[in-house]
Amino acid sequence: MGQLEWKIHALKQFTKNEEVKKAIDEIGAILLKENEFNLEANIDVGEVYEEELNISDMSYMDDYEITSGCFNVDGEEYDEDEKDEEIERLTEEKEKLEPRFNELSELEDERELTDEEQDEYDDLDTEISDLETKIEEFEDAEWEYDEIMWNTVWNYNGYVDTGIARQLGFGILETRDGTEYMFLQGCGMDLSPKHVAYQALKFGHVEECRVNKFRDINYFEYVVGKETSKEVYEALGITKCIETAIEEQKRRMKEFDDKINRLAELRKKEPVVAQMGALALMSELMRDGL
Repeated sequence: MGQLEWKIHALKQFTKNEEVKKAIDEIGAILLKENEFNLEANIDVGEVYEEELNISDMSYMDDYEITSGCFNVDGEEYDEDEKDEEIERLTEEKEKLEPRFNELSELEDERELTDEEQDEYDDLDTEISDLETKIEEFEDAEWEYDEIMWNTVWNYNGYVDTGIARQLGFGILETRDGTEYMFLQGCGMDLSPKHVAYQALKFGHVEECRVNKFRDINYFEYVVGKETSKEVYEALGITKCIETAIEEQKRRMKEFDDKINRLAELRKKEPVVAQMGALALMSELMRDGL
């Protein structure tokens, strides 16, 4: 249930009087209607047990082992399955080109190729050579383990959904007792939206204390990624609220731009009045957080 609905439900636990409960329900219905498109009011909240472990005094390999990583080819990251798929795809491309290349090679042994045939032969030779080089790069690529940027690791409700964790860019480690934890691979910025996204995608709700991470949607999407953010909104049942919030932001920005343009025109005729209008607009901007 959404945060507001949860609070209304929680409030009813403080009374046994049925009339009071009925009154809370009536007021709650009004609040729910008023906050129909209020993002924070509608986010599904619930309990999630977070286990946080400091590994600064633990020894790599003796106490824990990093199990996540990737193959890096030309700056692109691939897991083992993706690497195999890419080798298979490149090999299929190469095999499609080889029959015609072999045909032209045999023809060249019999007679001199025409200019058009020679150009085709040279192009095929280059393409096949490039594909062979790329296949070799994938086959020779070495596994690079993820790097822990902090000494803190986490899991939720006692385990890690590695699929979701990897989707969000978390690294994975496993302690000697077989417990998995996830860790951040970046630093220098607030990456907590990744934790919120994990909770949403895994459990369909987030801790109440995490709701404020949705106040800056642009930053949330910057950290988590736009496509994954859409999955998060769907999981939390706030897709419509997000769409409404975005449309409202667009409307307010257009309104702001219109005011700026009118002030610019007014400045040509009444500079003092325009200056006062600009100050008022700036005050409005700071108040609304545009």
